[in-house]
Amino acid sequence: MEAAEAVELEVVKKLEKPYDTILNRRTQEQIVALCGAVGSGTTDIAKKISDCFSRYSYEVKSVKASDLLIEAIATLEDTGQVEKGKFKYKDWGSEEERIKCLQDIGDWLRLKYGSDAAAQLFIKKVSAFRQKDITEKEVAAGQLRRESKPLVWILDSLKHPEEVKLLRLVYDKMFSLFGVLCTFDVRKNIMVDVHGMTPEHAEQVLKRDESEDISHGQKLIKTLQYGDFFIRNSPFTTQRVVDSIERYVKLLLGDHSVTPTHGEYAMYLAQSAAYRSGCMSRQVGAAVLNTHGEIISTGFNDVPRYGGGLYVENSQKDARCFKVARGECRNEFRKGVIKKKLKELLSKKYPETEVDAELIPLISDETGISDLTEYCRAVHAEMDAITSAARKGFSLRSGTMYVTTFPCHNCAKHIIASGMKKVFYIEPYEKSLALSMHNDSVSTTEETTEAVLFLPFEGVAPRQYQNRFCTTTTKKVDGKFVAINVGKDTPAYSQLLDCFTDYEGKIVDTLAKNGL
Repeated sequence: MEAAEAVELEVVKKLEKPYDTILNRRTQEQIVALCGAVGSGTTDIAKKISDCFSRYSYEVKSVKASDLLIEAIATLEDTGQVEKGKFKYKDWGSEEERIKCLQDIGDWLRLKYGSDAAAQLFIKKVSAFRQKDITEKEVAAGQLRRESKPLVWILDSLKHPEEVKLLRLVYDKMFSLFGVLCTFDVRKNIMVDVHGMTPEHAEQVLKRDESEDISHGQKLIKTLQYGDFFIRNSPFTTQRVVDSIERYVKLLLGDHSVTPTHGEYAMYLAQSAAYRSGCMSRQVGAAVLNTHGEIISTGFNDVPRYGGGLYVENSQKDARCFKVARGECRNEFRKGVIKKKLKELLSKKYPETEVDAELIPLISDETGISDLTEYCRAVHAEMDAITSAARKGFSLRSGTMYVTTFPCHNCAKHIIASGMKKVFYIEPYEKSLALSMHNDSVSTTEETTEAVLFLPFEGVAPRQYQNRFCTTTTKKVDGKFVAINVGKDTPAYSQLLDCFTDYEGKIVDTLAKNGL
């Protein structure tokens, strides 16, 4: 190599590479929020998550959403914006009174400040800490002033989907939602046996927690659907729960030795299948595994076509509901016909009385007409997975189904008849009558051996599958595995510390420094 070329090469090596500069601005900081029903053990899970991060030398800041709500009300009382004594948060006498008081406070704050009020209060707390933590040296550094450090915030716990949306918008890749799942019966028993509530009061508290009719009320079931990681905390304090938390934390911190389970892969396929659906009601997907963890079939909900299977985007003929002339849901159309006929019959029976405009919708809701799915043209995802396996000649006996939504009662009877043993789901389906109509053959109790188990999914959510398992870091050098120094190395999938406009300026400055 000529001397001039060697000198030029050395100059190139010394040039600052913007890509590496920006990559080094990834943060180690994590924001972890929990979402779980009353009695599901979120506080215990939060402690276990905290302990796990601490083992990896992370500084932990734990915040209870209930404390944020009480602090906010106290501040508003002090400033005269809330009448003192309006909320009895200082002198509740029982667990039932405590829960109801916090529910009232949460509803009031969400009504006044938005459904994401708890998230706003949390962000305020984090921001105050961050501003306090910024040193004069960092301020003097200008645009790229904040330095990354191993810090995790743990927020226990969220109750409304708007809270999740705001935190995810603000913190993006730094934010993760842990869904803590526990069956209704277990939680009810805790309220009755541990906290002394009557069964009736326990049900009232739990059902209000799960879903309130008002828009600013508690929406736990809908919030859980935004989870990134799911923990089935029933029964409590098992080694399985501890191992799951350890695995999730390692994934968050970039450990590329962690790979998907059979269940995570199956649920990811189920979610992928759901995206094929053109149904106007909802997109649902399903996947079935045999006893060896092998994929037998997948399914999604849509209109069946002659010759087998469902209509899809590249079908030669496409007669899905939104493609046909009327472009309307046939199920909604048929329910409309029933409601119209009902109004006609009432008017005929009582001609002297005008049918109130609100009466027919009220009757429809109270009698279950509004919940009918029987007139839908679509084959449900579970049925599509079952018939798909049948066309290929596979038996589903002793198999396991992963489905994005809790099966309806129609799908439940097909699942039972197929011989499958377990069903795992993410999204609850309140209209389903599966448990009441087939309580002889369906159960949500894990100890049951004489019924098909319908259980909440536990694992990495499909929404995070690619983010957490798509390895972008080097896994081997000279044929040997390169391990991540968990807690020390910055995760490949992490948030940049600065705004994109800061990086634009940084690149422009670098070019200018190098004569361009």
